[in-house]
Amino acid sequence: MSTTDHEVAFLLGLPFHVITMDETIDDAVAHIEARKPGYYITANADFIAQAYDNEALKDILFHADRVVCDGMPLVWLSHYFKPVLPERVAGSDMVFRLFKEAGARSWKVYFLGSDEETLAQTKAILAKDYPEMEVVGTFSPPFGSVDSWPNEEILKEIEATKPDLLLVAVGCPKQEYWISKFYKEASIPLSIGIGASLDFICGTQTRAPVWVQKIGMEWMWRMLSNPKRLMKRYAKDLYYLFVLANRQRKLTAKTLMMVSEEPRFQEEARPNPPTHSEHAGVEHDCHWLAWKGEVERGTVEEQALPSSYSKPVFLDLSAVTFMDSTGIGLLAKVARESRAAGVIFGLIHPSEVVEKVIKAMHLDAQFPAYHDKREAVDFLKQELGPPKSLVEKLVKLPPPFGRKEHAECLEVLKGAVEELEEGEVLVLDLSDLEMMDSFAISRLLNAYRALHSRELGLRVINVAAQAVQAMRMTGVYELLVEGKAGA
Repeated sequence: MSTTDHEVAFLLGLPFHVITMDETIDDAVAHIEARKPGYYITANADFIAQAYDNEALKDILFHADRVVCDGMPLVWLSHYFKPVLPERVAGSDMVFRLFKEAGARSWKVYFLGSDEETLAQTKAILAKDYPEMEVVGTFSPPFGSVDSWPNEEILKEIEATKPDLLLVAVGCPKQEYWISKFYKEASIPLSIGIGASLDFICGTQTRAPVWVQKIGMEWMWRMLSNPKRLMKRYAKDLYYLFVLANRQRKLTAKTLMMVSEEPRFQEEARPNPPTHSEHAGVEHDCHWLAWKGEVERGTVEEQALPSSYSKPVFLDLSAVTFMDSTGIGLLAKVARESRAAGVIFGLIHPSEVVEKVIKAMHLDAQFPAYHDKREAVDFLKQELGPPKSLVEKLVKLPPPFGRKEHAECLEVLKGAVEELEEGEVLVLDLSDLEMMDSFAISRLLNAYRALHSRELGLRVINVAAQAVQAMRMTGVYELLVEGKAGA
């Protein structure tokens, strides 16, 4: 997938990437070259209206690899809510840019949707205009729900043709349902819903003149071109735009109630303690972060973020007194990154300010909340299931271990750290070490950190009394022997 990191703008219940057309195409190229299945969504006001009361669709849109803005009214609104979306990324323009890249890079393209005649015309037109691009297959699904389609047949054909790019043209929400359900199984690097783009390619629908597009009134042009079919839909879209924009304006105004409760915990300043089994100390094998005060455009860079997304992420929002659209966008970004990495994400005791935003925008499923840390840990243990045993690898450190004459002991320790494999815990037997100085303790702590960065464990046993005293004085006994976070 693309490695480019983009800011996220939160608009009317959905996170949009702050991205231009050129950047979207660059990301699509990187995504396809990475060969990891993913999907992009070009969302407009109609998507927002449909997703508001549709939890499944909202979740699909919320967690797409890229959510780009295909509507000028949303671009205009972003100037008020911030961050500003730089431009409209229209799906009907994006497909032609993708065709150009497909020709230059010899991508294989597959079309799913529309009718047989339109698909045949599309294939003929593209063969003429983009001779280097290979359309390896097309499929016109029957009327009815996605589940009623011959999906086994579709997937079998996709597997046989091995496309790099899948373009689904059945309109929202069907195309999003199908993509989200099958994009991983189909193993296509990139899938995109393109709505009526095939009709534009074939000329059965005509796009607005360029000057109409530039002033942001293409939606009006389309509505007037077919008022009987589109008037009701566009009226609904405008209603949701007005209602949700007004709601977001009120929710992100500084007249909201302020809360003074302090956060219950902060991100650990030192490494997490070793884990002797998958569940022992599960609360230590997470990112516990806390945001506080006013989380807004001028302060978002001060808020704690996970150092990685290799383990569950929990945000304590109990002391957040205000959150604007930029802050909500950052929150959405953390939730999306967690989902993309396959790790659990949750909020701890969100303040009243945060709760109002979540409930008003129907984001309860995207931002699961827990009353306190204990409740979150209980959920983690339930999700993880029965604990799995880890293999303990016992290594005895030879004396002496200190600033003088420590070469052999360091060599043994270094080798043990380097040779430890996944699923193992290094257990260091210190029974032969009567004395330990600060140098020796620092080397043990470095070994722990090196293993922790690889998500492996370390603990020490059989510590001599004098060594125990030294370790307690430096504060590492609890970490390396007892496995407590307070070390």
